[in-house]
Amino acid sequence: MSVTRSVLAVAAAGILAAGAVVLTGPPASAATVAAFPGAAGPAMYATGGRGGDIYHVTNLTDNASSPAAGSLRYGITTAPGSGRTIVFDVAGTIRLSPAGRQGWLGIGTSNLTIAGQTAPKPGITIMGQATKVTGKNIVLRHLRFRPGKDQANPEVATNDGLWITGDQVIADHVSVSWHDDEGISTSDGAGQVSVQYAIVSDGLNYNGHSYGALIGSDVTGSNIAYHHNLFAHHISRLPRLGNETGAVNNVEWSNNVVFEGKGYSGTDQLANANFAGNTYLRHNSGNPEVYTGATGTSAYLSGNRADYDGDANLTNGVDIAWDRYTGIPTHRTARFDVPNMTTESAGAALTRVLNNAGAFWWARDAVDTRVVTETRNTSGGVINDPNATEWNNLWNASQVSSPSGWDTDRDGMPNAWESANGLNPNTADHNGDADADGYRNIEEYLDYAAQGSPALPSSSPTTSTPPVTGACAATYRTTNSWSGGFQGEVTVTAGRAISGWSTGWTLGSGQAVSQLWNGTLSTSGSAVTVTNASYNGALAAGASTTFGFTATGTATTPAISCTGA
Repeated sequence: MSVTRSVLAVAAAGILAAGAVVLTGPPASAATVAAFPGAAGPAMYATGGRGGDIYHVTNLTDNASSPAAGSLRYGITTAPGSGRTIVFDVAGTIRLSPAGRQGWLGIGTSNLTIAGQTAPKPGITIMGQATKVTGKNIVLRHLRFRPGKDQANPEVATNDGLWITGDQVIADHVSVSWHDDEGISTSDGAGQVSVQYAIVSDGLNYNGHSYGALIGSDVTGSNIAYHHNLFAHHISRLPRLGNETGAVNNVEWSNNVVFEGKGYSGTDQLANANFAGNTYLRHNSGNPEVYTGATGTSAYLSGNRADYDGDANLTNGVDIAWDRYTGIPTHRTARFDVPNMTTESAGAALTRVLNNAGAFWWARDAVDTRVVTETRNTSGGVINDPNATEWNNLWNASQVSSPSGWDTDRDGMPNAWESANGLNPNTADHNGDADADGYRNIEEYLDYAAQGSPALPSSSPTTSTPPVTGACAATYRTTNSWSGGFQGEVTVTAGRAISGWSTGWTLGSGQAVSQLWNGTLSTSGSAVTVTNASYNGALAAGASTTFGFTATGTATTPAISCTGA
């Protein structure tokens, strides 16, 4: 959903600027909408910090005993019960301090959104210790958790990457690696939890603890969904299901890509699970099982596939059933009721996960780029220690800051985005709802940022670009590529004032568009047509806008036509 692009009078009552925080009056709309477009699963309707204040992270320091103003930990620990959205004016690495258990990053407050997508490139990486979420109504997006060995007791104490024990928690597009216990676990008092579009990789196996996910709540009635995630380079707990209290809860493990390793149920522990549309990849077929149940395990299977030939062709796998999910006493013919879940085919999910999972999927860091490439090629393996170069580059990364004055009113929305969307960059109106769709203005910006902050319509052509002679012109560039796919960007420039535009080109051999943003896609055979979205069709003479897409196949440079209305 998007903010109406005509100029609207949006008032924000009771504005108070206090340090890094902007406080406003009551929310403009009480409409019930998902946490964000694309949210799914049991925590789909978590509201996070909706309607609350805005906190800017302005430094990368960390100190658990005395967090500095402007740090992430300070923003978490001082969050009001009425809600807070945390945005980032800086990018780089937060090194958790002090070393050891006391340095874990605890997210124990409630009604909180941490929007990692708002950071400048390359985004935010949290290193050194574990992160634990115990609060209620939490939205975490586009953050990287790369703890490494415990900084106080290496190879003795262990760290999860992200441990969730709270309620109404959704973790979306996060990246986790270099954990020496589970990558992302959901356990203990966990309630309604969704984990989606994550990359969880490189569990450290020096002590046999290269684990993916422990999933199982001690609270009857809990529902936990892991969907559209990539788990790569682990030996076990993919997932490990069950709880120690006999609580009855349901787990959704669907549309995930699991490269190496297998899952199992805890001995004599209740475990109810749906396994649907997953892809399992391995170097060879030496151990074909993907999951081993136990007394108390009940499962529903649908549309799972395995590809164990160890090559770069990930589309020639086979359908798998109960012969790969062994030791499960109860074979269900109907799904367990996990709220707000729909699944797609394993093949469609495989493409979507490899193209779009992880933090900053449009500009992945070196770790995620390597892991996805290794998954595409069925290469690499389980490790005992982080790659020294990757670790040092992240641990010693320099801070990157947003430009001075990028958000004049400190409402979390950049001036340029507010101006392009008919909002006033001098008035803190983040809790307004300009298009009355239930999403606050700040949430509209967060959704835009979660698409890679594509270029906004410009007011004039760049001086280096020749004038457009027709109604409009379109130019193409490849922004990312990998084995079997690529990401492209098309810039539409108006030669005269237009109210809409339509572009077209012909796909090359083996190409297919898998996802597109900031436009409306239609295809007929190899012919592709993209028309404007509701908010970027009207362009003044010389103004431009962009849309982006991911596609399968090898990148080429197509000739793109453009017609304007």
